[in-house]
Amino acid sequence: MDLKNRYGNGYSCLIKTEGDVFKMQKELEDLQPILVQKGQETEQQLIVVSKENAEAQIVKDRVAVDEAEAQKFADEAGAIKKDCEEKLAEAIPALNAAKDAVNCIKTSDIAVLKGFSSPPAAVGAVTKVVCMFMDVKPDSKMNPQTQKKEYDWWGPSIKMMQQSGFLNSLINYDKEGIQ
Repeated sequence: MDLKNRYGNGYSCLIKTEGDVFKMQKELEDLQPILVQKGQETEQQLIVVSKENAEAQIVKDRVAVDEAEAQKFADEAGAIKKDCEEKLAEAIPALNAAKDAVNCIKTSDIAVLKGFSSPPAAVGAVTKVVCMFMDVKPDSKMNPQTQKKEYDWWGPSIKMMQQSGFLNSLINYDKEGIQ
């Protein structure tokens, strides 16, 4: 009886398993077209991804070239900045010396300059530069020896120094606005 029950149970399990296998086989057969379709979609997506990767690589290469060029410009700008800072460091003491020199000018010093009929070369050069900075135009005269037009800065320099507030205009000159 035990043997019969064992065979009966075994037979029932085999029948049930055969039904389950048949069901699973049917499901696999039903899923086969879906698997084929999904495989084709995957292949198409791989093609798209490969194409996009190639395009991305081209963009990446362009960006690398642009980045290298930008770095070159940045390096050049850095060198210019360093050069400017060095020149500024050299110019600041001269600027401070010029400020000190202008601040020590007295009205009596200007009166002495105005008394010259013909200034010494250094005084003429300095007043010429001051005229240029103050936008004072020179007188144009004909040189009798060369018969050429020459510029005379001394006359306009004296007129400039006679203006009220001349000394203050030197002291408060907008050195930042120089073009």
